[in-house]
Amino acid sequence: GMDSPENGANEIFTNQWFSWIPANYASSYDVYFGTDGGGTVTPTNVFNGENFPENGFSTIMDPGTAYYLQVVPRNNMGASSGCTDIYSFTTLEAIAEFPYLQSITDALLPEPPAYWQTVDYSDAIWESFEPIGHDDDKSMRCSNPGGIVETAYDNWFISPPFEVANGSEYYISSYYKGFSGGKAETIQLFWGATPNTEDLINLLYEDVEFTNGNWQKADGIYIPESDGLVYFGWKAASTNGFGLFLDDIVVDNWGTVGIGDGDLSAIVRVYNQTNNIIVEAAESWNGADLKVVNTMGQILYSGQHFNQTSINLNNSGKGLYIVTLQKGNKVETKKLMLH
Repeated sequence: GMDSPENGANEIFTNQWFSWIPANYASSYDVYFGTDGGGTVTPTNVFNGENFPENGFSTIMDPGTAYYLQVVPRNNMGASSGCTDIYSFTTLEAIAEFPYLQSITDALLPEPPAYWQTVDYSDAIWESFEPIGHDDDKSMRCSNPGGIVETAYDNWFISPPFEVANGSEYYISSYYKGFSGGKAETIQLFWGATPNTEDLINLLYEDVEFTNGNWQKADGIYIPESDGLVYFGWKAASTNGFGLFLDDIVVDNWGTVGIGDGDLSAIVRVYNQTNNIIVEAAESWNGADLKVVNTMGQILYSGQHFNQTSINLNNSGKGLYIVTLQKGNKVETKKLMLH
């Protein structure tokens, strides 16, 4: 019988690990798996009797789809003739409504929010945590469960699939902070076509070895080259850190690629002047942290804003840039296209 997930399970991950109870005397297993057969006929359109030496496998599946599985044990006498059970499962749906907000508020401690995955390649772990949060008292925390212990960690927090359209740009933001000021921690945001960490290789944002113990905003823009699915993964890492917190993740469809904010009467103005980025803001923004990020997730400028700031991007060239002002809990984000 099945070990995980249980027969009939709904909303399973699109890279779900399937495992079954080992059969006596089996040396391997013939796996029949796919979307065909309807649960009454052996499925074959993904795996048609593929042989697996262990009692489990994973493969990338489409969201919102029913899959069927039949497992036949095998040994040196051949395949078993009595294993005819066919199990059924349904994958989770892709997110297609924007803006999407994940504030960790509904997570059941210490589990991650529904439909999100954690992959921990170290002694540290990702877990939902209270009472520390950005806008409330919950967040995701990556740290050593043994306490405030210096740890070399490499841990991932991975989104469900998002359904995206060619010709649109998607804005991804989140807030993060170190476990405590003074320790070097790293946060990176990647995107990929699957939720497997080896496929999350396209950088959207990074802050390498930051030591700030206050909440900071991470921004990135994802521009798909075709209609399809995308996954986002936040990677927390350090060689000897205490850990970090992550909260208030937003994925929004900003519409047609390259269409700017265009509101010249806004309190914060961002515009191009002879290939410099000019930031003008009301006096209340003086002393704010100012950051410019490109679509590769690289921080091109980080400093403080006073009245008017002129930023020379050192011939970074044309493209889309994200400009963020942050002062306390007040944040303003603008995008600018340099032609």
